[in-house]
Amino acid sequence: MRNSKTHFGLAAVALCGLLLPNPAAAQLCADNSTTIYWVNHLWRTASNNVDALAGTQIVGDYWYTWAATISSTEQVSSTTIHTGSASVGYGGNNTIVAGGTAAGLQWDDPPSTRGAGAYSLSNYHQAYSECGGGVLTQVTYDSLSVNQPTIGGTPITTQTPYALYNLGSGTADPIYTSNGSENYSYNQSVVLTAQTNCGVSDTCNDTPQWTISSPASTLNLSTSSGSQTTLRVGPSMGNCQYDTPVSFSIGGFSSSTLTFAVNSPTALNRTLSFTSAIPFGYQTGIQYELLDACFPHNVFWTMPMSEQFGLSWSYGSGVAGWNPPTPDPWASFNVNYYTFQDNIFASCSACIPTAVYTESAAPYLYNTPLQSGQHNFNAGSTTSGVGASVYSGTIIYYQDHGDNQP
Repeated sequence: MRNSKTHFGLAAVALCGLLLPNPAAAQLCADNSTTIYWVNHLWRTASNNVDALAGTQIVGDYWYTWAATISSTEQVSSTTIHTGSASVGYGGNNTIVAGGTAAGLQWDDPPSTRGAGAYSLSNYHQAYSECGGGVLTQVTYDSLSVNQPTIGGTPITTQTPYALYNLGSGTADPIYTSNGSENYSYNQSVVLTAQTNCGVSDTCNDTPQWTISSPASTLNLSTSSGSQTTLRVGPSMGNCQYDTPVSFSIGGFSSSTLTFAVNSPTALNRTLSFTSAIPFGYQTGIQYELLDACFPHNVFWTMPMSEQFGLSWSYGSGVAGWNPPTPDPWASFNVNYYTFQDNIFASCSACIPTAVYTESAAPYLYNTPLQSGQHNFNAGSTTSGVGASVYSGTIIYYQDHGDNQP
């Protein structure tokens, strides 16, 4: 409590002119126990409110021989929210400032109503005794900065824009990635921290209450109460729409809002295909970019990938010795940080017909399918069939090249 005080001792009698109708009497209005407090107090309470307390208080052996007044004004960022005065006569007490002779004012305001800003309390104090001697006055001032609560957390401080990534069931969280010079994480959850922004000397400690405006299938919170909560993706894949606001309140005082999106890998963009000669056959390389759910699409950086083939295969007439391929995992993109290459190769001298190399690119010499089957790509995991489905089509082997067709 910020109190300034003035002590009066026996020597103050002459100064205060402590004279009585009967000069022979020895009555006093002050001694060395007499203290005047200029009460001036502005702080945050346990309930997060802003409490203002001002008063003029006289204590000591002769408190009952004093009267007191107080006039105060409280403002928030230059806007007056309270003004008032109080006074008590000799030996009075209005109970707001306890003990002795006391005149006091008190206001208690929730920031949820008054808002954030610079709070100030200006006071004019007066005290005077029944023995005369004039009026003692004092001007006091107190200030308090009230900041809106904010949301923090890792990696919130470095994650712009605020997006979580649904990479499908069974995928790692987070998936770290890089473009060679910058690092990033495709996070499927993030721990949010309530930053109350209370001052060091404040006592505000209400339990933060979290809110989210989103279907649980898209985003949900691990808990709605406490200093921390985990924001995590639900089963629904992302649509890249920034439509999920998250905030918390403490004592009814709402924090700033973070608006999140859920993003997901959704499709492949084929950028290049070519064929090379290998012993007893060919290898066709088809390069892809991995696209997100936004429009226009963004390209994912290095992302774990896997492929999966169907159980049934179709073969052309007279085809023999051509075996189904084996799925390949890509722990990272194998061309550069935004491109991976699917390699379709046939190397079989005993196959009928024999695999051959004729051209590096279309048009090829042979265009009759020899074998084909279901072909799928998933992003987010190297485990076959795990992650976000980004491609479903048909893989086709020709005598001199291979191809993927949606």
